[in-house]
Amino acid sequence: MLCSRNVSAIDDLRIFFTVTAVFAVVLILMQTRRSELISRYDFIWKLQALHEQVEMTKKHAQNRCILENILPSHVARHFLEDKVNSKSKDLYHEARDYACIIFITITDFSKFYMELDANNEGVECLRLLNEIISDFDDLLDRDEFKCIEKIKTISTTYMAASGLYGK
Repeated sequence: MLCSRNVSAIDDLRIFFTVTAVFAVVLILMQTRRSELISRYDFIWKLQALHEQVEMTKKHAQNRCILENILPSHVARHFLEDKVNSKSKDLYHEARDYACIIFITITDFSKFYMELDANNEGVECLRLLNEIISDFDDLLDRDEFKCIEKIKTISTTYMAASGLYGK
């Protein structure tokens, strides 16, 4: 009878340790799976943050390009680089001794512009206008005309200025 109790107690201990070992293995597997999921989410979040950083850099470059297209580049730099200084909220102005503004207008373009089937409903007329304006832009990109800044183009009028830089 004593032996059967010892065997029963040993069997109970064996079952207890087996259940404990299985429980420990299950807990370890669950923790491993949880750690793997956290690592995967962390990787995805870092990848997403990197992608958003690249997109933000692209948007910043686009915004800078748009601002430099609207304003002279030294004025755009004043507003972009002087974020901390409260003076950037003030109106920007500079005194210039010699400055010149030119307006170039293509006269009677409205008479020339017609929406006909022959010119693809006016697209060819607009293509020609775009080509003329692009030629002016190309001229201003040349070294001898770097002192001239394109201000804006409205319809058939091209506005440029010189004497905006340096003293």
